[in-house]
Amino acid sequence: MDKKIEIRTIRIGVAGYPAEGKASICNTYTLGETFLNNISLIDSEKYEKKLQIKNGNFIKLIIWFICRQERIRSAYLKPLENLPGTILVFDVTNKQSFENIQSWLQLFEEIGKKNYDLFGNKIDKPKD
Repeated sequence: MDKKIEIRTIRIGVAGYPAEGKASICNTYTLGETFLNNISLIDSEKYEKKLQIKNGNFIKLIIWFICRQERIRSAYLKPLENLPGTILVFDVTNKQSFENIQSWLQLFEEIGKKNYDLFGNKIDKPKD
């Protein structure tokens, strides 16, 4: 008897302000490529990765890259509202980046988002 392979989809968001390394995180994890360019993405973007788990089934991980730019609030608000969890990225070498977390937390409270984790990025970046 052939075992039926199941594929479960899990969706998460990776959010933060510009230049905090979100695209680098997404590219490194999903494509295995380090993203060193200083290109700022201004809209939501989707990354996917298929993972096999121990029982032979698969998980399709969909990661929504969400950049917060106040002038285009709708571009990040809609994806945030519809995702079950979000990774909130900040730049550990930039104090303002850490302080910006407060505005994300206020937004999360506004939209009723309770599932999020903080991710300190750029730990490998030399200090200025």
